[in-house]
Amino acid sequence: MIGLPKVGKTTLVNQFCGLPVNEEYQQTEQENTVNTVLTINKVGYRFTFNDCNGDTFLNGRTTNNSMLSKGKIHILVASRSESDSGEFLQGQFRPMNDKDDDNNPYYRLVYVTHSDENDDDNVVEKIKSFLPDDVKLFQFNALTQKEDIQSSLTDFLKRAVVEHQDLFDGCVASNTTSNSKSGNEPSKKEKKGKKCVML
Repeated sequence: MIGLPKVGKTTLVNQFCGLPVNEEYQQTEQENTVNTVLTINKVGYRFTFNDCNGDTFLNGRTTNNSMLSKGKIHILVASRSESDSGEFLQGQFRPMNDKDDDNNPYYRLVYVTHSDENDDDNVVEKIKSFLPDDVKLFQFNALTQKEDIQSSLTDFLKRAVVEHQDLFDGCVASNTTSNSKSGNEPSKKEKKGKKCVML
């Protein structure tokens, strides 16, 4: 989860995973991982979402690159309520599909939160000005649109599983016929070698 403080990264993670969300802003003090199982095409896949304090991205390039190397699917988050959050994302875009660079993603998704507020600072337009055609932009009220948020991620992952099955090797949790999210309890980070796709 990539973005400045107060843009709603933690709220999105909780909505993705079916966890309770806080209506009042609470700063994420340190890097946090949330593990869950999402059902894609009737198969359960284990995912780890990496959430962090947004200030981490401002502390230095080494710290920034360390975060970006943790997964091949980057979820970038901006907010209509944070005027600089769109421009910040522009500096986080990396070349695509370079397997030789751990920092480079296979996929990127952009979420803009606080969609119920006026975009007085033109955050969305700023993002659209540099966003490649193949990167999807979603706008949600992160507190109230849980089902839409979950559907946007699931629909994307259905395509990703087909296009880049190698990203999901070793991530299968179980076969299931359920279309619902499951395994939504946060858990400790799995041991090296057993991690799944990290977002």
